[in-house]
Amino acid sequence: MTVGALATNCYLVGADDADCIVMIDPGGEPEVLLEEAGEMGASVEAILLTHGHVDHIAGAAGIQRATAAKLYAHAAGVEMVNKPDAYWASLVGGAEACGVDVELGEGDELHLAGLDIAVMHTPGHSPGGVCFVTADALFCGDTLFAGSIGRTDLPGANEQEMIASLTRLVSTLPDETRVFPGHGPATTMRQEKASNPFLQNLCGA
Repeated sequence: MTVGALATNCYLVGADDADCIVMIDPGGEPEVLLEEAGEMGASVEAILLTHGHVDHIAGAAGIQRATAAKLYAHAAGVEMVNKPDAYWASLVGGAEACGVDVELGEGDELHLAGLDIAVMHTPGHSPGGVCFVTADALFCGDTLFAGSIGRTDLPGANEQEMIASLTRLVSTLPDETRVFPGHGPATTMRQEKASNPFLQNLCGA
C-alpha cells in the first residue's frame, strides 16, 4: 500500500496460511494500514523498518499503540527512529518518535508471520539501511528502485557504501527474485540487472 506525503510503499506480508502479518515501513496513515490488516483477517505481529527516514516510519507509532507489535530496526538506525529529525518530519506532516524493541544486525534470521526472513545490512542511502529477504522476494526500502537507486546526498548517506550494498544484491540474489522497493513499482533482479543504469558496472550485472 502506498501511504504518506512522499508515497512510501508499505508492505503487509505473511505466509498464506498465517493469521498474522509483518508490516514493512509504515510510512503514514496508520488507520488505513490497520483497516487493511483487519480486512485481511490478520493481526500485526511485527513492524519491520528498512531504515529510519521519516517517510518510512511516520505511521509506526500509531501501529505500535494499536497492536503492541514489536518494532525491528537496524542498530545504526535506532537514533533516527527514537528521535525523528524535526525538519524532515515537517515534510511528511509529522513523525512521532518510536521505541525500537529489537535491534537488527547483518545476517539475522527472523521467523515471523509464518515466514523466514533474512536481514541484509545495506548502508548507503542510510547508515541503518537493511533489506529483508524471503524465499523469493526482496524488500529493499530505498536501496534499490525500478530503474534507479536511493539517494546518496542525504545526511548519513555514503556513495561507496551504496555501491558495495548494490554489488552484494546483484551478486548474491537469484535473477527471479521479486524486488519490492520503498517507492515506485515492483520489479525483479533480472530486470534491474538488464536495464538499471546504476547496476551496469557492478559485479554480476
